[in-house]
Amino acid sequence: MVKWMKSRAWEVVIAFLLLLPIVAFDEIRTLRNELQSSDDYFIVRNVYVNDVIEGQDAILIYDRTVNRPFKGRWTAVVLTISKADGSIYGVCNNSNIVHYEPVVKLPSTGVTLSWFIEKDCKLPPGRYSIQTVWEVEVSSMVKKYVKFTSNVFTVIPK
Repeated sequence: MVKWMKSRAWEVVIAFLLLLPIVAFDEIRTLRNELQSSDDYFIVRNVYVNDVIEGQDAILIYDRTVNRPFKGRWTAVVLTISKADGSIYGVCNNSNIVHYEPVVKLPSTGVTLSWFIEKDCKLPPGRYSIQTVWEVEVSSMVKKYVKFTSNVFTVIPK
């Protein structure tokens, strides 16, 4: 056994030296991904919701930039603000996995609430805001998060 190990020692050293750059490269790539900011992938500047008359689909000014392609998950919750005690609770929510691409531009005139949340939220008169979290999947091991809360908007009775 010892004789075999002595005769194969150089092969072990060579194999180690060949594998070292592969392992080191993977560790460097993981570290680089962990150090990257979510802004390297995705920036949300504004989610502004206009007041709306009950029964209509609210218009949002959704200003965001996709800086590089990525797979991500968004989760949005429409929150209502109680007149009675000021408590806040969710009344409509949704989530989805999306492949974001830098080439996709949003209309400057805005998007509808049903487009943004991918659901028809029938909101009764009241005060609301939308809280959204985007999970940016940098790699299978690294995720970054972007959180944005819209302005308070009002659904006005008919």
